[in-house]
Amino acid sequence: MSFIEQLILRREKIYHHFAQKEGAVQLPLLIDASDRILICLPEEPKMVFVTGEIINEYQSYFAAFSLQFCAPLEIADKIPETTKCIYYDNKTFSLLHKFPEALEKTLRATRYKMAIDTNRNFSLAAALVCRATQAPVRISFSKPNATSFFNLILSVQMDSGSYQELIQKFNRQIQALLQTGRKNERINRQKGR
Repeated sequence: MSFIEQLILRREKIYHHFAQKEGAVQLPLLIDASDRILICLPEEPKMVFVTGEIINEYQSYFAAFSLQFCAPLEIADKIPETTKCIYYDNKTFSLLHKFPEALEKTLRATRYKMAIDTNRNFSLAAALVCRATQAPVRISFSKPNATSFFNLILSVQMDSGSYQELIQKFNRQIQALLQTGRKNERINRQKGR
């Protein structure tokens, strides 16, 4: 992490400390087909080759929902043109400006129910993007600094295995939380009849 990124991170931690505290995430996660989900794709150069697989996997997991992907500009050529993706330039996150204005306008134009960061290691840009969505549920791997930006941290064994195996475990945890919500909705509807 560069010196500027470290300063931005420090500023964001101070902001988080003094910001109004968010309510706890209610489990199970209750979302419906009209809800929108933002997924930040991995930034690590060695993970870029799996970007297409990750997109396909999320499109199958969340087939009933409106998905929006987000990725750094550097990997734009690795993402299929048919994928709805917002791109950000890591260089536009500066110490003086809180958040790139054009990116903030784009993110705030849509109300997201959930934002998911698929980066295994901490990415300041992805964390800032997820928080800027103002999604009530922001999900991340358990990693340093995640608690300042995300309100649902999933712990996945990362000691062995490939990134594909890691993201599959991560996604199974998310799916389990969503399936529970759908099951409870069906039970509540049946009770109401």
